[in-house]
Amino acid sequence: MHEYFHLKMDKKARNTSGKYKISGRNDLIPLLQEIQAEKGFISQESIKELGELLGISTTRIYGVASFYDGFLFSPKARVHIRICNGSGCYVNRTFSIVDVMAEELKIRPGDKSADGRFSIEMVDCMGACHLGPLIAVNDKYYTIGSERELRQILGRIKKDEQAGI
Repeated sequence: MHEYFHLKMDKKARNTSGKYKISGRNDLIPLLQEIQAEKGFISQESIKELGELLGISTTRIYGVASFYDGFLFSPKARVHIRICNGSGCYVNRTFSIVDVMAEELKIRPGDKSADGRFSIEMVDCMGACHLGPLIAVNDKYYTIGSERELRQILGRIKKDEQAGI
């Protein structure tokens, strides 16, 4: 078994006075969250090791993890842009945001730029329907009032990224 999981399980056992027992499916999501928090994404290797640890098939683990938008299966780009696709934002032009980003960044949702600098992800409601449409750039939120405003925001983001900010 991979050292990562042994260390994590030992740590959990110490934190709960030795009462922690791996119980299979009940531990799956918390362990996936820990892996992602530490590595930034969930690798195929991690899924395989987790399956061995919990006695769950890798297909089942991937099925559970892929159900949730929050789990990533590849490293994020340095600038990760999430576009809200909830009903309120969609009605207020999410589709035009996607088109402008494709034009400006040369990528579509689900893709990462060839240089690894930018990635775009469509997500369900971000919880600010009254402000939509909404995007999050590395967890900094922006309301988009117009395509022009979006182009200005993207211009600043590209400039900051080139400057290493």
